[in-house]
Formats: sequence, C-alpha cells, structure tokens
Amino acid sequence: MTKLFIGLLFCAFISLGSCHVSLTFPPARRPGYDFLDNVRTGGPCGVPDLGDDAMVTTFATGAEFNATFHLAYPHRGGVLVNILAVNGSLIEALYSNWTQLNDSTTQYVTVQLPDNFTCDRCVLQLLRQAGEWTATGGYFFYTCADIEIKDNALCDNNRCGGNGICRGGMCMCNRTYSGKFCQYKDECVDDTDCGGSSSGSCIDIGGTSRPMKQCFCNPGRFGAGCAMVSSLTNVTIDPSVYTIYRLFGEHLHFWARILNNSNGQPDMLEIALRVNSTGYAAIGFKPTGLTAACRAQAPGNFPVGTNPLWPNGTLETVIGISAEFDRGDGGSNEEGGSNEEGGNNEEGGNNEEGGNNEEGGNNEEGGNNEEGGNNEEGGNNEEEEEGGDTSLHPMDCADIVIGTARENRFRVFDYYTRDRSTPQMDGFYSGTQDIVGAVGREINGFTEIKFWKKLTSSDTNADHNITNSLMQVIWSLGQVFPNYNHNPNSGIEARTAMNEMFYKPDEIKYHGSVNRGGATINFFVADTLSNNTACTGSYSSGCANGQCLYRATWEVRGSYVQFNVTGRVPIGQWLAIGFSDNRIMPQTDIALAAVGPDGRGEVTDRYATVRLTPPADTMNNLLATSVSHSNGFTTFSFTRPLSTGDTSQDIDLTSPRFFVYGFNGTATFSNGRIASIGRHPLNPIVSNERITLGTPAQCPGTFPNLNATIPPNVTNPNTTTTDNCNGRYMAGCTSGRCRYNATWTVRGDHVKFEVNGIVGQGRWVAIGFSDDRNMPQTDIVLAAVSSNGRGEVTDRYATGRTMPPADNMDNILYSRVIYSNNYTSFTFIRTVSAIDTTQDIDLISPKFFVYALNGAATFNADGTITSIGQHPDIPIVSDDRITLGTPAQCPGNFEELLTGPGPTDGSATMMLSVFVLIFCTLLAYLI
Repeated sequence: MTKLFIGLLFCAFISLGSCHVSLTFPPARRPGYDFLDNVRTGGPCGVPDLGDDAMVTTFATGAEFNATFHLAYPHRGGVLVNILAVNGSLIEALYSNWTQLNDSTTQYVTVQLPDNFTCDRCVLQLLRQAGEWTATGGYFFYTCADIEIKDNALCDNNRCGGNGICRGGMCMCNRTYSGKFCQYKDECVDDTDCGGSSSGSCIDIGGTSRPMKQCFCNPGRFGAGCAMVSSLTNVTIDPSVYTIYRLFGEHLHFWARILNNSNGQPDMLEIALRVNSTGYAAIGFKPTGLTAACRAQAPGNFPVGTNPLWPNGTLETVIGISAEFDRGDGGSNEEGGSNEEGGNNEEGGNNEEGGNNEEGGNNEEGGNNEEGGNNEEGGNNEEEEEGGDTSLHPMDCADIVIGTARENRFRVFDYYTRDRSTPQMDGFYSGTQDIVGAVGREINGFTEIKFWKKLTSSDTNADHNITNSLMQVIWSLGQVFPNYNHNPNSGIEARTAMNEMFYKPDEIKYHGSVNRGGATINFFVADTLSNNTACTGSYSSGCANGQCLYRATWEVRGSYVQFNVTGRVPIGQWLAIGFSDNRIMPQTDIALAAVGPDGRGEVTDRYATVRLTPPADTMNNLLATSVSHSNGFTTFSFTRPLSTGDTSQDIDLTSPRFFVYGFNGTATFSNGRIASIGRHPLNPIVSNERITLGTPAQCPGTFPNLNATIPPNVTNPNTTTTDNCNGRYMAGCTSGRCRYNATWTVRGDHVKFEVNGIVGQGRWVAIGFSDDRNMPQTDIVLAAVSSNGRGEVTDRYATGRTMPPADNMDNILYSRVIYSNNYTSFTFIRTVSAIDTTQDIDLISPKFFVYALNGAATFNADGTITSIGQHPDIPIVSDDRITLGTPAQCPGNFEELLTGPGPTDGSATMMLSVFVLIFCTLLAYLI
C-alpha cells in the first residue's frame, strides 16, 4: 500500500471544487468519483476497499487537521465525520451532530483525532448532506479516505505525498504544489509553466477550487502547458462553412462540420461554439444505444448496497422524489427533466426539447428536480448503478470537450465521465487527449471556442468514435454570478452560504438547472430547413439516397395549415411534430401518430404541460388525419386551423413558433387506437429559429379534403345511442368530461334538445339537421354566451358554405343558454314537424344530425348575437340517419311549454311562447 505520513499539523486550504463531494485531504479512496450518494451507491464509502492497493495516509494520535473536500454544488445541510473500521463499523463519531449547517460553501472541516487511539488501517468517512432534498437529512453523499493512526508518527519524504521533501519537520513542495503536505496542485506558477509568454499565460482564475492557476494558450498552441502546436488558429466563426447548426438553450450557438483528410476521406469533426457568457462551455458525445454496461468499462465497477451496516437510502426519504428510478424501459430522459442529481433526467432539466431534451430528465411535471426527481416520461422504476440497468443518464459514459477563454487566450481539453460525477480529463480513465487542434477567445462578454476532434480514436477508455449515425449530444454552460440556477433552492438561495460568489468564471462546477440540454445529431448529414415562402416550408434530417430519417412539410391555405410527416420508425413506435413558444417540452403542442401491429394507426392531438408523457387533448383539433406504414417508414398527415380557439391545449400558429421534430418512442394499441406512449430515446430536434406561417391574405385557398365531413379523432370513440323517444351523442370524452354532448327527448309533437360543449365565452356551439350530410340545406340551432354572461339561442339555415344567417321565422319554442366551468350549455324545444318549410328541416322523417362548435361570436350589450365566425373544427355528422318517434310512440308534453316563459335575461332567454306556436301553425296553414 502507498502511505502518506502526517504529523500534528493542520491545513486550511480551499480544495478542488467539482460536482458534489470528494475528499482532497486526506486523498479520497480511488476511484475518486464525486457522485457517490446513499441512494445509488453502497455505504459506507460508495466505492469498495482496495485492500493492499489502497493509498493510506498516516496521522499521529490526537492530531488536529483540516480535512478538505471539493464541492461543486452548495447543498444545504451539514457535514459529519466518522472513523470507521475497514468493514464499515463505526469506531468513533468525531461530531455528534451535523456541523457547518450555517455555511453551504465551506470546503473543509476541522478534525480532532482521539487521544490514545491507534489503528493500522481504518477509514476517515465524510458525509455531506444535500438538505434541499430531504426533510430529515436522509439524502447525502459519501467520501472516504484510507488512513492509519500511529503514536509518534515521524516526518519523512512520504509525508509530503511524493510532491516535496521534508526538511526540519516541514514539507518543501515541488513546483506547482502547495499546502502543508504538498497536497494541492496548480497547473502553473508563472508563464514559464505554460511554454513561456509566446505560447501561453499562467492565469489565476480567482476560483474557490484547485487548480486555481491555469494555463491559457495563445492561438497556435493548445494542450497541457500549451505544449502542442495547433494548425487551427483562426478563431473567427463563419457560419456559412458549417453543415449543422443548433441553438442550444438561449445562449449557446453550435456549429459542426466533417473535415476530410488529404485523400478526401472523413477525418475530423470541427465544432465551433459561441456562448453569451464568460463561463465554460461543454459539449459531450456518445453513440445511441449505449446501456449501463458502459459504466462497468470505467474504473469502479462495484456493486451497490453490499454492506449491511450501511443500507441504501430510498427515494421515499427525499423530498420531491415520490417514485422509483427507471430500470431500463426507456432510460433517462433528456428534454429535460430537471433531475440533475437524483433522477433520470432527459430532455435534461430545463432541457430543451431537442437540443434540447431539448423536449430532455426527468421530471418536470412533478417539479423541476435537479437532483432527485422522477423520470421524465413516466417510468418510475428503481435504478441501480449496476446490475441489469440498461438506462443511462445523459452524462453517463459521455465523451466531453470543455473550453474556456480569457481575452485572446483559451484552454480546451478532452474529458470523460462514467456517471454523474464531475468530468475528468481522459488521463483519469487511462485515456488520451483526442483534441488535435483548438483556438478560442473571450470578447465583449462572449466566449468563442473552436476545436478539431479525430473521428476515430484508439482510446477505448475515455473516447467515442464519431460515426455516420445518430449520436447523443449533450451541452452545458458554467454558471456566472449572479445568474445562478438551483431547483430546489441551494444554500445560496437559502442564505446559508458565506460565499455567495461560489461559482467563478471558468470554474468547472455545477452548470445550473437551465444551462444544459441535449440533442440527437448525425454529424455526417446536413440538416435542411426550407421555408421559402410564407405558404410552404419543410424540414429534413438524415437524408441519403432520396430517403430521410425525418421529413416534415407544411402548406398554408386560408386559415388552415396542412402537415405531412414521414419518419424511419418501425411498427409500434411513434412519430411527431410539435409547436413551442419556449423550445422546451412543457407547453408544447404535439401531433403524434403511430401504426400498430395490425396495420391500424391513429393520429392524436396532445399537449405537454411538463416533462412527462403528453396526454391526448380534451378537445381534438386535428382534421383530415391519415397515417400509414410502408417499407420501414411511417407517414402521417393532418390539417389544423392556424388558430384553433383552444387556448389551454393548443399553440396558436398565427404567431411565429419553434417547430419540434420527434420520433422513435414506443406506442401501445387497443382496438386500433393508441393506448399509451413511451419517452423518446432520441432527443427531439427543435428549430433554431421561430417559423412564421402565412396569413389567409397571403395564402388564399382551401384544402379539398376539408369540404368533406370527416370526424376528428377523439380521446374516446364517439358514441350515439337512440331509441324512438330518446337519443344521445357524445364525443371527445375524458374523465367524465366530453368535448361535445347532445341529448334529445320526444314527447308528443315536440322534441327537446340539450346541448353542451367545451367552448369559451364568445364562441358558439350548435346542432344541425341535414338530409344529405352537406352544409347547404342544413337547419341549425346555434347558441353562445358573451363575456358579460348574456347569451342567445338562434334558429338558422345554411343555403351554402357560408355563415348561416338567422331565420326569418324563428321556430324555437323554448330556449335557455348558460356558461359555466368552461362549458356552454343550451336547451331548446321545437316541433318535430317543420313549421317553416323554407328554412327548417322536417324531423318526421329520418335525418342526419350535425354536431359543431368553437366558431367565434360577437354580441350586442343585451347578449343578442350580431355575427358568427367559421367553425375551426369540421363538424361531425352522424353516420346514419336518426329517426324520432311519433306522438303515439312518445306521448306526453314538456313542462316548459305548459308553465310559461322562462328567464329572459342574464344567462338564459325565452324565445317564444306556446301561443306563438299556435299562431305560427295557423299562419303556415293559411299560407
């Protein structure tokens, strides 16, 4: 074993700050991962004892020293320090309670070893709470150091950790090392350690973590000590030369292209970044289809929960974590979830949806859990670090490049991370740097970085090959004061931090809940977006030999837009297009389609309120839908109004919106309809810019298929039940609420209709009667309520495909209309026979019933309707003619016709009395 001898000395140096917690003095047990929590990893240390291979630090009995640890997230809560036996049993609790509760940014704790106590091998254990996630301190991180405690420990060269020599009982440290025991290392002391001023500069970044002094290279140099020559020297970014562009979040512009070698063969990937920030910028890569087995290829393939003395915590102990982790039925999500630490996040927090999961994380709808929330799209299954888990967090097994800059100098390095621990340079994993050229600068608050990375790497430990296939891409940005983001509040927001400027420019610490996301990109294939006119546009991705991985086209005619979407997805997987105002999954309007094993498919209208599987809308506004599957491709089409009128579950496309292109999630079916959908394993792609669709004036015309009466898809099948005297039609019913509902009852010579629909004030709902299923020659009763609560029920007749005017002779005998709980409901009574044969349909013979809603209506102050607008939804027409009973079959009278007028103002109106019925009957007879 390796030993470091320490006497009765102490240190109080701030240590390396990365993600979460790991001891820096005494040195943490290897491998020094810093995401070793008590939910995913086994106690007492998160990593197993290395036996004779352990690095052991020696202390003198009764020694007092400062144990230092790195910290990249200012968790609320405190610190505990214990001495354990090698088997994990507690020997001595050095603090009886959590200490340092008043400072979430402290990175050392004073340790007083017990007098008269020695051990040949024991363990110094430090626990750091993540108090924002727990009600009782039940969620914390482990870090341990292997130590021995001896009487009269002597000073020798090993006491300085091999980084200095011992003279007169004190360590004289080698260059770039410091600390009482030479335990801290910077990259440089002055410019000479960076190749001299012609190559680079030694800059103290003023951070709270080591290395504080770092080499920033001049153009033409890069790498450790700026020792490598870079042929990439031009930092200016010319967007026209790149084949791929993404806007990640609101601040990171990303360009990429493949560079060929002298033989014309693909050789390198060039990435250019421009970020509106002075912090670091990070881009990560990994192939799609990786499983948790990749974690076992890195140092530290260890089991979970193997020590009965330290049972794992459970998610139930953590606030905001109400479910288990994903065990591989979809993996972690990137659009976002916001589970940075504890959950499976993928649209990744505030993850955009596609360059975002972009749409990414995991639980945004259950709260933005950066650390410990549920998985994004609904798989709440226990996740273990190893052992059969096929799901991956976006950071797991990621090959990462991180760049920073100061004025005209920069640093760019190749990193890797096995899990959610802080990325380490490839050498930590026995890998090699695969950056072959880099340049960068910081100017006017913007950081610009360019680098070249080899497509094929011989480093199988810490690099991935860039292949002609889809790759998962992740990104993050450093937090810069005062724009910190923690959800829930960290110690900084809770005012338990002594250092509110915990995150310093260019320090590699936690990126924040909004400064990260993901995308799915094939770097060999250029994305194309064509929106040449206001009336047409298209997007294509992954195209080769005339076929595209995904293609969407759209055309505007009048007040409608038609979409056609094709994607390479198999049977049982979905394809989708969405519309967003913020480039993230919540508040995204989605049209999603899939085909089942029996060849039947469905196109559904959905809305995502959080980072969970979006349910079908209560009100479906997709018209003329079709879906099919052939030769490995699913194709679907639909038409929708630019403005559907549904402000709660649809995005209005009369204003510019981001378009979202997604595919490849699973879909299950029941009776030809989609029963459930799974999360997208690939991040959706989000348009870089808002897309503007033309106005009716710019794009005149109509779609022929909208002239037909095509019932829209609904959450549940439309149902009609009827007998001679009673009938009912329901559509779009979910959880006891129907988008449209109509009932009718026949008594004697009269029929009463009761109709309600989910429409807002100022929108109409109607029922009609037709002899041929077309709009012309349709008898219509239409009602609406104004914003002041007054409304009207009107008798109308359509002679063509224009707004039907009110009848010259109103033959509604009784009517009433009210608005409540987002429903407009109206009742009316009329004769079964037609009093007015020119503007009414006789219901004595069977007729088709027509159900419509959602057009606009304007009013006078008294609630009378002055005009109505076109229905954005195609009316639904009964499949068969409906027959009403005769007076002999349905005897009786309606009480409303016997008791006189009903309410005449407010939200209800009496139209005519029974006397008017008699008068009109006589008038019709005389005519």
